Amino acid sequence: MSPYGQSVFADAVDAIQAVDLAFDAMISEVDNGKMRVFLSDVMFDQEEGGKGRKVTIPFGR
Repeated sequence: MSPYGQSVFADAVDAIQAVDLAFDAMISEVDNGKMRVFLSDVMFDQEEGGKGRKVTIPFGR
């Protein structure tokens, strides 16, 4: 009912809101999520520890 007509962006409001919601969800997932990476023991160097057990060698040593 505006004398200026319909805005160019009037049809894009829903799409912009969806993009904003997806972006917020992605950012909160990165901020709140705890990444866990499971790796095989084969990938790490090992040495004989006490009582004949194998112990992984920390990186940089």
